[in-house]
Amino acid sequence: MFDKKVILIIGLFILAILRLPNIITDLFYFLLYEITNPITVTYTSEFSGLPFMVALFCFTPYMLLLKFGKFTEFGKKFLFYGSLISLLIGVANLSIYTTTTENGITKHYYFMSKEYQWENVNYVYTYVNKQTKSGVNREYTVITKKYELHFKDGSKINVWDNDIDHLYNLHRLLEQKNITRKHSTPFYLIDRKIYSIVKGDKQKIREVLGLDEIITREENIID
Repeated sequence: MFDKKVILIIGLFILAILRLPNIITDLFYFLLYEITNPITVTYTSEFSGLPFMVALFCFTPYMLLLKFGKFTEFGKKFLFYGSLISLLIGVANLSIYTTTTENGITKHYYFMSKEYQWENVNYVYTYVNKQTKSGVNREYTVITKKYELHFKDGSKINVWDNDIDHLYNLHRLLEQKNITRKHSTPFYLIDRKIYSIVKGDKQKIREVLGLDEIITREENIID
């Protein structure tokens, strides 16, 4: 039988590994908001913190074995460099994000950046959907969230922010700039499922995604 303390430590360690990607990502973007004060921040991947999980997974047994066990020189180097490389990849991943401000859009990529001006935006496209797809011996859910800025040169950037308050502030700014908005969220999601996909103030969600406009459009088609 394992000691209860050992089981507790192992359980907490597993929980820390599973939660670490979200914790690090959320902390990074919280600090980013506090320091730079943008309207919205969009990170490229939901798994930006995943390499940190791998780093912890490698570094913890490395430290335990270094103190309590014996292992080959190869094993020692493998765990150490594995954790170091994963940590560096994690830091690099966190540097890929897009911010919007009153002055424009900035796309950050591996410590470099490219700026876009609001006058170059042709229109905004919003789309939210939840689909069930079939995989190998299982089904899985795919959630898509888009608040895309389409530029006059044909390029586009998705600036979706998971905080609806931030996205609403951007929505109001684009209203002031008279930038056209196109809304394509499926009609069947409106009023029920949409609020389980997008969290926050319901009225702000309706305005940002143009839900009332979509309802009116569908009613006109039926008539």
